[in-house]
Amino acid sequence: MIEPAAHSALPHNIEAEQCLLGAILINTQAYATASPYVEADDFFEPINRQIFEVCASLIATGKLATPITLKAFLPADRDIAGMTLSQYLARLVAEATTIINAPDYAKVVHDLANRRHMIGVAEDCIAVLKAAPVDIEPEAIGADTIERLDEIITGHVPQTLRSITIGDAGHDALTMQGDNASAGMTWGIADLDRHTRGIHRGELAILAGRPGMCKTGLAVHIALSAAQADHRVLYWSGEMLGWALAQRAQTELVFKTSGRRIPYSDLRGRRTTITDADLRDADLVRDAQDELTRLAQLFVIEQ
Repeated sequence: MIEPAAHSALPHNIEAEQCLLGAILINTQAYATASPYVEADDFFEPINRQIFEVCASLIATGKLATPITLKAFLPADRDIAGMTLSQYLARLVAEATTIINAPDYAKVVHDLANRRHMIGVAEDCIAVLKAAPVDIEPEAIGADTIERLDEIITGHVPQTLRSITIGDAGHDALTMQGDNASAGMTWGIADLDRHTRGIHRGELAILAGRPGMCKTGLAVHIALSAAQADHRVLYWSGEMLGWALAQRAQTELVFKTSGRRIPYSDLRGRRTTITDADLRDADLVRDAQDELTRLAQLFVIEQ
């Protein structure tokens, strides 16, 4: 429906944006299922970004987001690819997807926005490398570029805090009540998911315990479960290298797939004799490594 001429070479999917907006205009619950994955700034087309912002504002105050309620907040004389605002909103509703597909379209919109951000960082890096004085070390430029890319990969951290009234927060709570989409990322433990509704975006969860209580094993289990549920996970350890964390993950996957418990110490140690059980365990570990190779969503930061 819309294909912006400016910067059209940048990665974007206007149809995904439109399908997501149409779903929200038909059923505001689609916003609850999509909002954990997408923000207004992720939209490539400016009018789509404005529509999403207005929808978010209306829903946050407990109001319906429909073509009728949106008209008061958007320029009625706006020309949108030869359509009026009313015609464009009607087209969004007519060609809308279902609420079930809303999270998928939201992820597409967000991922393409990240690609555009990464292209911008790469272009900035090239410009700085060309123009920077010779006394500026290239390592400093590289470190800054890596930091900016890491912010994109792991999710943007707000530069400022947002304050809202407790009443507005209550409206947000009512919107999320009874909605299965309000559940966060899985812990990989059914009882914990049931009591906490998962790991929620924007919240800090602390896993504490004495030494030797298997905190690292549980953390690896949580990371694997979230990654297997198609969430991006960044795992950092202040005491273990990447290969050691991978061994933890291998033993965890072996247990999840076969029920076989392979002590972590067995992978780290060297045996003088090899039994048939050891050979079977080696096959299970190789299968687990194949699964780790497929988990492109799980990143490990080495110390």
